Amino acid sequence: NDNEAVIQAIEDLYQKVGVTTNLNDYNIDDKVIQNVTTAMESHGIGTIGEHRNLTSELASKILTQSMK
Repeated sequence: NDNEAVIQAIEDLYQKVGVTTNLNDYNIDDKVIQNVTTAMESHGIGTIGEHRNLTSELASKILTQSMK
């Protein structure tokens, strides 16, 4: 998939310059996920992103994957 190849290339570039893409490397626990989703909901933000298609549920999934 072209999208996955682009994501992998970006991650490779970040790692080459010493920037990790894994949230665990920043001593962030899973409470950050709840904080983000709660903040989106409490501020009445239903969706975010360029195409307005990123919901709090999807943000939670992305953050969860970023911690693996």
